Amino acid sequence: MDETILDRDLVSFSLKGFTKAWESFIDVICAREKLSDWEQLWGDCVQEELCRHAHSGSHIKTEDEENIALASKGGKSKDKKNDGGGALTSKGKKKKKDRSKIKCFSYH
Repeated sequence: MDETILDRDLVSFSLKGFTKAWESFIDVICAREKLSDWEQLWGDCVQEELCRHAHSGSHIKTEDEENIALASKGGKSKDKKNDGGGALTSKGKKKKKDRSKIKCFSYH
């Protein structure tokens, strides 16, 4: 269509499409002094979704967390069929990911 949509319009349109379950999240976004740009909104949504899963007691697999993080950065998702086996220890087991730098959206 060759029409450029302003970033603030894209964010406003997107916020109108959220379900009622996201109402408090939308209130927080709209209460900011300056409306988020698209990249910031996308990152906030990803963090909120991860927090919702953590608070509900459900467990998201590490691979799913990586896919969400990659999607928020515009990268390609990992596929189980094409993950290259990951980093292995000398005993052939997969190494655990370092999660010390992960920040919680709600509690930092």
